[in-house]
Amino acid sequence: MMNEPAKPGNTPRRHGRLGRFLSVVLVLAVLATIGTLAYSIASPVSTDKFTEFYILGLEGNADWYPSMFVLEDGEVVLVHYTSGDLYQEREEGFGRVTLGVVNREQREASYEIEVRIGGSPVDFWLDEEQVARIRPVTLAHGESREFAVAFAPGEVCGLTSLSAPAAEGDTQLAVAAVDHLAAGDYVHLGAPDGGHTEFVQIEAVSLGESTITLKTALVHDHEEDERVAERQKVEFVLYMDGHAYFDDGEAPHLWIDVRPF
Repeated sequence: MMNEPAKPGNTPRRHGRLGRFLSVVLVLAVLATIGTLAYSIASPVSTDKFTEFYILGLEGNADWYPSMFVLEDGEVVLVHYTSGDLYQEREEGFGRVTLGVVNREQREASYEIEVRIGGSPVDFWLDEEQVARIRPVTLAHGESREFAVAFAPGEVCGLTSLSAPAAEGDTQLAVAAVDHLAAGDYVHLGAPDGGHTEFVQIEAVSLGESTITLKTALVHDHEEDERVAERQKVEFVLYMDGHAYFDDGEAPHLWIDVRPF
């Protein structure tokens, strides 16, 4: 006996149920994908690896940094802190800053910090204790640490003036004196009341002729008697896992003036 063939109306009914089921599955998959994408956009996973290192001034703000020190018998007796055109004096034997480190390396890392003045490492104070370096501090990813440090320069800056005009393109300056100036020093050249000023580095000093040779040519003209004032560079050198984190000359730093009492 032959089976009765299926009625034409049965097949579309079964296909319709299957189609609706597949449509629901597809919609759920799309919604899940959209939800995952939205979460990824809202909560991106950072793969950047770096360390934040910063300097804060008085009161833990990015302001009021030590800018001038006054020495008496080789000891600091007065410190000027500046904020724009404003300044305040403090009778103390050191300049104070706060150094901050934040680990964003995606792993645990060990950090040390050294202070250099004029390119040479110096002892400084960490929480009232004199140290040569902040010894290794291990931070997990995302962890941070701040250090209250104080430092004191031991030598006054050179201060002189031009004994003859200097023109754009010159690399040699005739000055009134070369006391406290040496190769490698940085000097600020210009009139105290404004005008053309520039910051240049000394390549050589001639004691007999009272001249200084610059590493780079001047970019402005300067008149006789304009001031030539040395500035000392205070560098805060960060080490990570035993290696300097910044290239030479790229470490965070301050420029300071050091004057006799």
